[in-house]
Amino acid sequence: RVCTACHESCGACSGPLASECLSCASTYVNNSGSCLTSCPTGRYNDSGICQDCHENCTACFGGGTTQCTACTPGLVRYNTSCLTQCPLKTVNVSNECLDCHDTCLSCSAVAADACLTCNRSVSAHQ
Repeated sequence: RVCTACHESCGACSGPLASECLSCASTYVNNSGSCLTSCPTGRYNDSGICQDCHENCTACFGGGTTQCTACTPGLVRYNTSCLTQCPLKTVNVSNECLDCHDTCLSCSAVAADACLTCNRSVSAHQ
C-alpha cells in the first residue's frame, strides 16, 4: 500500500484529489463536500461550512432575514433586511431603501427639497 498526500485544500482525505476531502484545511471552507477558499454567492461561512442564505437574500453574512447584503428580485434592501417595499421615511433608490431628509415623512429622493410629506415639526414650502 502506498500513502499519498491529500490535496492542499483537504485537512483529511480518502485520496489525493480535491474531490476526496473528508475535511477541509484550516484556510478553506466546506461547500457541499468541496473545499473552497470562500463560499459562493448565495451562501455564507458558518464556522468553516457554507450554508444557504435566507430565501429573501441573494448574498448574505448569515442565515437570518436581517443578514442580507443583496436581495432576490422583487424585494428592496433596507439596512440588512429584504422587504417588499421601503418603510416610512425612506425612498427606493436602485432597490435600496435610503433615508429621506430628516424634515421629510415621505420623499421622492434623499434631498431636502424632495419631500412628498413633511414631518409635523416643519411646514412645506416650494
